[in-house]
Amino acid sequence: MNIELCGYTYFPSALSSIFSPKLKLGAMNDKIRLDTIGARGGGFSLVKGSETWVRIHPDGSDRIEVVVNEKIKDFPPSIEAAKEMRRRYNITGKIEIRHRIDVPIGSGFGTSASSAAGVIL
Repeated sequence: MNIELCGYTYFPSALSSIFSPKLKLGAMNDKIRLDTIGARGGGFSLVKGSETWVRIHPDGSDRIEVVVNEKIKDFPPSIEAAKEMRRRYNITGKIEIRHRIDVPIGSGFGTSASSAAGVIL
């Protein structure tokens, strides 16, 4: 039986009030502790956020297709989340992912995390 599976999620964007920037340290760059950079908590949620639609087509291909805001065709957080779900749960078929993100991407609003979580859920 070939059943097409579909899902939808919405995550509000988050804005951290406490943030630790990543600084280039030249030769010491490989000694940066990743647990000491980025959002440190103490933030709040916004009304605007990320919407995600996922569809799994039982077509025999194992492609992953991602489109963000009808423009971006490559979004690593979503691709990696889909690969991990495919591996863990033996998902077969084409995975089609569509995101509509209403805040700037790569600007500290949590779009990578919300997109990956949207794919997983």
